Amino acid sequence: MASRKKKFFYIILTNHYFKVGNEFKQRLGYGVTDDPGGRIRKYSNTSGGEQEFVKLYYCDNYEVMEVEKILKQRLADDCHTINGEEVEWISPYSDIGVKELTQMVEDIIKDLRLPVRQVKDEYLPFKDAEWQKDLTRESVETYPDQYLKGDDS
Repeated sequence: MASRKKKFFYIILTNHYFKVGNEFKQRLGYGVTDDPGGRIRKYSNTSGGEQEFVKLYYCDNYEVMEVEKILKQRLADDCHTINGEEVEWISPYSDIGVKELTQMVEDIIKDLRLPVRQVKDEYLPFKDAEWQKDLTRESVETYPDQYLKGDDS
């Protein structure tokens, strides 16, 4: 069965902490979705705590899936492994944080000249709060300038 095309790319920083040496590190990850509200609710419901996307990107033509594919290749050594399978979670032993992961995503978008735009900061962090319910695929497609940063932002 073919995977459904996704239009949003997200970076998630969970409220789960891992002890690494003498430090505690939050779980950092990324992925794609067609429904940010539904996806963040699934993370929250299965983890037993509220979660949030610290960054969200959008593209009409599914190029966020290309960003995810390239990122998986570049992060192969830094991704966590669960049951022998690489997942889209950064290993707690990695030095990659939100800032570095965001820069990698933005470099991929810029280098490939992809028409991917970042969701405006006023909607972040995204946790599907009541005031964020209107941030959906349909509303972004209808009113992109209301929700998305411009190319020069």
